[in-house]
Amino acid sequence: MDNGEIREALLRGYDKVRWLDEAKRLQYRRSSILDIRFDESHMHVYLDDDRGISVPLRWYPRLYFGSPEDRADWELWCHESEDVYDVIAWETLDEHIRLESLLAGRASRESVTSIRRWLKGERLYEIYDE
Repeated sequence: MDNGEIREALLRGYDKVRWLDEAKRLQYRRSSILDIRFDESHMHVYLDDDRGISVPLRWYPRLYFGSPEDRADWELWCHESEDVYDVIAWETLDEHIRLESLLAGRASRESVTSIRRWLKGERLYEIYDE
């Protein structure tokens, strides 16, 4: 929602709460991930609307314990819309993070037991090629 659309919405007398909910929904739908970078302690995600999000690597144990090479091996996926990249995927780390979670400030919810198994190299399931 650009400034002109916001101004028009306010002039038309939108209910403030409804208008804010709509503005947030539209802003999220328009956001697409463009690039990801890492430093020694954070992941930095850059969006197509000129925003950047930085989160601590410790929020995502698989990224934290993964090698720099594994972290660099990411790809973008479309989850909700075919023209918006809103998921970051690391196949080698078996990690997938949605833009919605980053914007909401949600860390990984993976259990300690699951992380321990992953660190030991145990697989909880088998993958079969067809």
